[in-house]
Amino acid sequence: MSSTGELLAAFTLGTAVHILFFNRGEHHLHPQRYLNAFGAAVVATVALLHFRHHLPLFEVLRTTTTLSCSFLAGLYSSLLFYRQFLHPLNKFPGPFGTRISALFLSVKFAKADSSRQYLQLHKKYGDFVRTGSSDLSIIHPKGIQAVYGPGTPCTKGDAYDVTHPVVSLHSFRDRQLHDNRRRIWSAAFGDTALRGYEKRIRKYRDMLMATFAASEGKPVNVVQWFNNYSFDVVGDLAFGQSFDMLKKDELHWSVRLLAEGFEPLSYALPTWMFRLAQLIPGATKDWFSFLDFCRERIITRMKNTPDIPDITSTLLAPLEGKNVSKEDLNLLVGDSQLMMAAGGDTTATTLSSIIYELCQHPDQLDELRKEVAPYMTDPSGDVLNEKIAHIDRLNGVIYEALRLHPPVPGIIQRKTPPEGIWIDDVHVPGNVFVFCPQYAIGRSEAIYEKPEEFIPERWFSRPELVKEKSAFAPFLVGTYGCIGRPLAMMNLRSTLARLITTFDIKFAEGEDGSTFDGKSTNHFLWVPGDLFISFTKRDAESRMTHFGFENIPEAEKESRVGAVFSSVASSYDTMNDLMSLGIHRLWKDHFVRSLNPGSPTVTSTQSENDGQQGWNILDIAGGSGDIAFRMLDHATNINNDRDTRVTVSDINPDMLAEGRKRSLDTPYYNTKRLSFMVANAENMPQIPSNSVDLYTVSFGIRNFTDKQAALNEAFRVLKPGGVFACMEFSKVQDFSLFNEVYKRWSFSAIPLIGQLVAGDRASYQYLVESIEKFPSQEEFRDMIAKAGFVIPGRGYENLSFGIAAIHKGVKPLPKSV
Repeated sequence: MSSTGELLAAFTLGTAVHILFFNRGEHHLHPQRYLNAFGAAVVATVALLHFRHHLPLFEVLRTTTTLSCSFLAGLYSSLLFYRQFLHPLNKFPGPFGTRISALFLSVKFAKADSSRQYLQLHKKYGDFVRTGSSDLSIIHPKGIQAVYGPGTPCTKGDAYDVTHPVVSLHSFRDRQLHDNRRRIWSAAFGDTALRGYEKRIRKYRDMLMATFAASEGKPVNVVQWFNNYSFDVVGDLAFGQSFDMLKKDELHWSVRLLAEGFEPLSYALPTWMFRLAQLIPGATKDWFSFLDFCRERIITRMKNTPDIPDITSTLLAPLEGKNVSKEDLNLLVGDSQLMMAAGGDTTATTLSSIIYELCQHPDQLDELRKEVAPYMTDPSGDVLNEKIAHIDRLNGVIYEALRLHPPVPGIIQRKTPPEGIWIDDVHVPGNVFVFCPQYAIGRSEAIYEKPEEFIPERWFSRPELVKEKSAFAPFLVGTYGCIGRPLAMMNLRSTLARLITTFDIKFAEGEDGSTFDGKSTNHFLWVPGDLFISFTKRDAESRMTHFGFENIPEAEKESRVGAVFSSVASSYDTMNDLMSLGIHRLWKDHFVRSLNPGSPTVTSTQSENDGQQGWNILDIAGGSGDIAFRMLDHATNINNDRDTRVTVSDINPDMLAEGRKRSLDTPYYNTKRLSFMVANAENMPQIPSNSVDLYTVSFGIRNFTDKQAALNEAFRVLKPGGVFACMEFSKVQDFSLFNEVYKRWSFSAIPLIGQLVAGDRASYQYLVESIEKFPSQEEFRDMIAKAGFVIPGRGYENLSFGIAAIHKGVKPLPKSV
């Protein structure tokens, strides 16, 4: 049996191990080593006593157990005494159990509601709350900047080692390694890259809108569908292929594994326990299956280069021409896991939060819709971020939802430097773990007036409602701030703007939103409860469009535009001469020459199926006949083609009457080569599909209500191989001084000339404004491509530095079998 001296020695050794080893530095990364060392010491003691000192085995086991218990008693007595009486965090208030261990709160977090519990703790104890033996939660107004802000001496804590050796930009604790990796990542979020992502994202947004439209007012769980949308987007941007969650309406198995992998984080367990759990067979099988999926997707992506660069393109760039090492691959796997977690979950929950708040506050929804609607001029219903990024109310709604429902509501851990940090007049000791729970901060009366209320105006027109603006950091701040913020905000703005202008949105019958927040959980990432919404597509009376700079219901635009052209029909060409100093005639001549109508090398299939020779040309918005006459003259005089025929189509009878009148002076009057037709270019059932060789529209498409619908109709009526050609006023490019002079001429001189010559200032004021509202060359080119056309070259030719531009598209030939 062990003597008192031996027991005291074991106790003292345990105390010394705590004081000299475990109380210094970090020991979380390989906890199994300490268990192995302790086990080895026990086995060695048993062997020594039994085989060398020849003690009976029972006596050996009893002695070893007694000495082991004494050692552990010394170790834990020292640990408990230090934490209870000597730890530098003892001056901070908090539940008594947290002085002993962070496990005290882990037990209380069994319902995964830590964010709400942190809020209650701060209401009880104040701005600083001890939440573990070495953990401090802070909601002081200056806390965010002190802990996370630029220049903070705090570094990332041991929680970032959970997935070691798989690392990512997010998990690098070494500042230099992080900064080096961040420089590589930064290229993925520049303006050029974001414009590419915008094109990639749009198709998934189209699918989301189609799903909501198909619901026809029936309840839709937006939490589920925003999740489908966000992960399809991030799959495309990270791996070059989506998860098809929007198509299949089901959770991809890898996304399910990701969600389940985050669930244990809800307990806020010490890092060493997570590291130890990874050694238990099967305990972390799902998480590593998810990492294996990321590895497989990354390897596949490395073998396939996309036409439009994705985020991974940037991450792979430094490895081009090199052998990819195991460390390089582990880093790519970690970064891909980061993209899925940070890009998928956070965007989905934020969109759900915004819709929840807007349905709770329909007056805010109405105000937001009014401010956004004037910018929604693309017929597709979509909008580029750059057009709406400046709208204060739109940003305010997003920020307010992020304040009340932060995607990462709880622990974002940092470690204080050895000397500690100061937050106002409070000193936080060194080498402790600190965090600022965003959910509690967003509801702090020391930071916000009326913190529980949804008031987007606090971010623009009522700044007095924010007492400490630097405390708002949903994307964090400083060195470790979210690098994907530009992409997230772009996606949030564009998706929200399209949703609220396309649909009337309200809680579904029986839904009051209580489950959404009431049954939400915190698994490090916030997981909301279900939210059922009714989406009803807004009709033309509700949908708004532009009439020049005026915002009007879509239903009014056709009649308003018709009135303008009825007014200017008789003086149309005279005014065009005066407005353009005759240059428009040169543009039109060039336009026709570039198309070369009547040539034997027409790119279309000509009229193989209708038994007629020559080209069948459809000239849209061509009421005056100006383009049609040029087409026929060119075909006849240049190509000796007397069979090509033109149908002039216009929605305005007065313009067509003017064209018929002018045709009296041409050789085409009352012949089969020239005909006139009243039609709306957005829907022309009188024109058979696949019947037109050349579709032209000159200086007219900017006046259409739904430009994308007109492009889609053009695609339908053209034969395979047929050509779409449009000449329209556009944007002056690369000549800022000339652009300024041109705009001054347009807005000052043209309306005045209209008043003096045609007696109609208002109509010409509209024409000038309609030019300004028309999409840029690149935007219109993308609309043509969206209709299905193949775009030759860069897709457009600028005339006079971009005052006007010619766009062309070709309807693809059928693929051979």
